[in-house]
Formats: sequence, C-alpha cells, structure tokens
Amino acid sequence: MDTDVRLRLLKGDPIPLGRIGYIYLPSLGEITEIGYSNFLRYINTFAMNQKIIEKEGVTYYSFLVEGSKISDDLKELAKESMSFFLNEEVRYSKSINAFYVLKYDEEEETKKTVLIDEESFNFLKQIVSLQIDIEEGDAQEEKPADEKAKELLKKKREAKEKIAKAKQKQDITGNLDLADLVSILSTSSNMNILEVWRLTLYMFYNQFKRIQLLDEYETSLKALFAGAKSDKVDLKDWRKHI
Repeated sequence: MDTDVRLRLLKGDPIPLGRIGYIYLPSLGEITEIGYSNFLRYINTFAMNQKIIEKEGVTYYSFLVEGSKISDDLKELAKESMSFFLNEEVRYSKSINAFYVLKYDEEEETKKTVLIDEESFNFLKQIVSLQIDIEEGDAQEEKPADEKAKELLKKKREAKEKIAKAKQKQDITGNLDLADLVSILSTSSNMNILEVWRLTLYMFYNQFKRIQLLDEYETSLKALFAGAKSDKVDLKDWRKHI
C-alpha cells in the first residue's frame, strides 16, 4: 500500500480516485446511522471470493458488470454500495454495460459521464476491503515449488478462509460485537467514547491492533521480569508495521 494512501487512511481523509472524485471513509457514528448490517452488505459487495470468480475466466470487475445485466438485485446492490463509498450517485448503463457517475464540467457548464473502469473499481475495492482488514495480498497467487508445498499452501488457504469467516461472524454472533470493541478502545486508550465514534473503521482497527500489540509486549516483559525463561517468551516489538 502506497505511503500517501496509508497516511490518508490513518488520518481519515478521502482517497482521490481520478476524475470520479474521492473514496469516502465513514466514521463509526455514520456506520451506526445507516445500520451496521447495511454497512456489511456494502462491504460484502467488494469482498466476494475473487479466486473462485476468476477460475471461471472472468475478472471480479467483469463478473459484477456482466452480472448486473441479468440480475437487478446485483445491479442495485453494486450501485448502492459504490454510491455509499464514493458519496456520488452511481448509475448503470445497459447499453454500454458499465457503471458511471455524472460530474459537472465547469468549463462547458454541463454534466459529463465518467466511467468507473476496471482500474478505478479495483482501487476502490482495495480501499473498501481495508476497512475490515481483508488481505488484498491474497490476489497475488502463490506458486508452490512441489507437491508438498502445494499441500501446505492448500491447508494455509483453508485455514485463512476459516479465520476470515470467523471474523465476519464475530461482530454479529461472537462474544464481542462492535459496541464492545468501541467501549474497550475508549477505556484502554483513555479516549473519550465520543471521540471513538468519530474514527473511521480503518483508524479504529488500527488503534485497536496497536493497543493489542502493546499489551502483549508489556505482558511478555512482566513474564521475563518475573523469572520466565527468554526462550519461552515471545517478545514482539509493538512498534512493528501493521
């Protein structure tokens, strides 16, 4: 991820998306206003299993565009989801088979059609996916050197899929939901709970993970000071890249 983009994400600034405009990152308060279940619907539009789709010989973008020609439900969900994150009314044209927005041209004093092409959509997908910490690195196919490596890679992917599913369910059915996490961050960071609600989801999870790393680091230090053997303690630097 580009450093400039990471800085914008951590500050909560909109991310530029060429002539289309900006990708807007909703705060926890804004997510609450539209309903967390609705927010997950929007997120899931960009989080379908890309590998399964691409095995059919089409890109994720093509799947969404072509699917919208035959499915009104998919079309409306795609329009609604993109509109939410772009803060623009996204439209779909069956004649040109594309999603687009209308942007005002000041020089010609008229609105012009700006297509959401595959490159723009993929960048939008990447930024949206980061809101719930979906690993975009999965899009880069790993190539095992032999059959044993292939089997290990298969098990690794299966484990990651189970973890991803568990993470998606945790907010709804787990012991801790988003409200609990907001309360925990507010208490552990001495941040006013009203300030927490102004964080974007990316900022929230970034701070939550950093606090977890610091807590694990301090716990490991206490164990060492208490006489634990160094080879039994996993002392990780809490200042590492996340």
